[in-house]
Formats: sequence, structure tokens, C-alpha cells
Amino acid sequence: MSQLYDEIMSNLQSKIITQNHVYHPNEIKDQVNFTSNILSSLGLKKGDRLALRLSKSEYVIFFYLACLKNGYIFLPLNPDYKSEELS
Repeated sequence: MSQLYDEIMSNLQSKIITQNHVYHPNEIKDQVNFTSNILSSLGLKKGDRLALRLSKSEYVIFFYLACLKNGYIFLPLNPDYKSEELS
């Protein structure tokens, strides 16, 4: 997975444009590294699963890339799921 992450980040030329901000490639890398460090500080290890319930935003991309970087398995959960659908 780290090889895929390295390839994605070395070829990153796209911007993430949101309603309030435009993230340029260096800002994306900074956000991914920041997110990666937070996840590492939680004691997650390579191969651990991380399920997150996030609305559609740039943060989903940052978490996905941070998980890819650290070797975690990212499980995005739709925030519109009802609680009975998650059990």
C-alpha cells in the first residue's frame, strides 16, 4: 500500500476545491501528513481497520490517503445510514 501512496503523492497535481477553500497539492500533502500523525498517535497498526462516519468532504480524501500511507484499512461509513443499518 505504501508504494501506491508514494505513487499517488508523487504524481499529485490536482487541487481539491471546496466551498471555502482551494487545497493545492502541497496543502493536500500537509493535511494527509497531519492526519496520518494523528492516526498513528492513536496506536493504530498496519492492517488495522478504521471505520469513519464522515459527510462528503475533503476530509474523506485526507483520511483515505493517510490510511493508505500508514497501511490501515479504511472503511468509510455513509452518515445517512440509520443506526439499524450499521449493526
